[in-house]
Amino acid sequence: MTRQDRPTLAPGFDMEQYARESDARLRAQPAHDGAPEVQAAENLDDADAEQIYRARIGDMRQVVVLARKPEDLLHLRHGVADGFVLSAVDGRRSVEDLLRDCGLPPLAALSTLFELLETGVLALRPH
Repeated sequence: MTRQDRPTLAPGFDMEQYARESDARLRAQPAHDGAPEVQAAENLDDADAEQIYRARIGDMRQVVVLARKPEDLLHLRHGVADGFVLSAVDGRRSVEDLLRDCGLPPLAALSTLFELLETGVLALRPH
């Protein structure tokens, strides 16, 4: 067996570092022609952004459920953070429970959950 044939372990993934690097890349992007909504978003701190996502999602006691069949999810394009959130969806967890249990930093979890809700991958039902 040659060295190239030997299996190797995948390197560990540090979600906190990924989030920090992603934030830094976003801040380094050029200005967007002074569009007011972009300027407002750039001036938000994490706490403000979290409040906005929470307000848009609504009642944190709602239950998060899949809105599509699991086999349909295989054909959709997903980011790394999507997997963290999707793996925590069991049809019984509330939004708050999912945010706590998915393993992502709060803002990353909220933004990912919101995106999955907006794209119709996930849905909310009353508690």
